[in-house]
Amino acid sequence: TLIVLCLLAMGLGGLLQVRAYVVMGFAALMVDIASILFRVISLADALVQRGVIGGLFVLIAIPLLAGPLYYKAHRERIDERIDRWRQRLGAWE
Repeated sequence: TLIVLCLLAMGLGGLLQVRAYVVMGFAALMVDIASILFRVISLADALVQRGVIGGLFVLIAIPLLAGPLYYKAHRERIDERIDRWRQRLGAWE
């Protein structure tokens, strides 16, 4: 039920153009997903725990390594998109 409330808060923030609702809903959603993952992992045996933790490290490392490379290759296009989003979000709140 908390996941649904988080998604509703994010949707309401988008409709009302209030950034705080979107950020708070996203943060609460991440905390809820992390707590669910922690419960599931804590019930597993040690080998599965190590495998899941290793997999999470790999999932975190790939974007951290590939992100700057992609940005360097497509800097102009990404900067244009960021500027458009700044203009759109500048009218919020």
